[in-house]
Amino acid sequence: MFISLLHNKKEDKKCLKKEPDVTVLILVYNGKECIMSTIESIKKQRYCGNIKIIVIDDGSTDGTLELLKHTDFDCNIRILETCHRGKSFALNEELKHVKTDYVITVDCDTSLHELAVRNIMKKIVNSRCKTVATAGCLFVRNDKESFITKLQQWDYTLGIFGVKLYQGNYNSTLVAQGAFSVYKTEKLKEIGGWQNCVGEDIVLTWELLSRGYEVNFESNAIAFT
Repeated sequence: MFISLLHNKKEDKKCLKKEPDVTVLILVYNGKECIMSTIESIKKQRYCGNIKIIVIDDGSTDGTLELLKHTDFDCNIRILETCHRGKSFALNEELKHVKTDYVITVDCDTSLHELAVRNIMKKIVNSRCKTVATAGCLFVRNDKESFITKLQQWDYTLGIFGVKLYQGNYNSTLVAQGAFSVYKTEKLKEIGGWQNCVGEDIVLTWELLSRGYEVNFESNAIAFT
């Protein structure tokens, strides 16, 4: 890891002449307490392209769906619902409605920094044509809440930020995590979306890599979960 970081070459920062439209997929299950802050963080993005948001409720029992239905959203936010069949099924249902070339997944308890979408899109658009996914950078939002959350922050810093930083140097980031990553829509549909299993984001990333595609990492695309 140390040698890889020493040999890391800084990339030229290129501004996008036109920031492409993107669709953000959010799956929510019993997330009444956090879903609105997640949506608000996406609406506050400093991004010139059009951001479409699709929220799917996976059979919540805590009133999440009722909250979403009774909120006056603009036309760029679409609410879907399904019976409780798990994360992979719900994400694949959302994927059917995606019309943009790029799609971002965000967990319902994750908030984005205001430049997160701009930075992650700049990374994937300026990457090699074989790059089909870019993982964002995750930190713990409630890291000062308890001793356990402080340990989680250390785990995220070392296990996610540190490891992905050197894996990304080889365009072979092993996990484009579902909490915040961007994908080329065409390639997601090519492999049939997410498989119904534990760790569906890991399995999806490995499937993309096994087909010869590349996955990288953007350290400046920050989200808090």
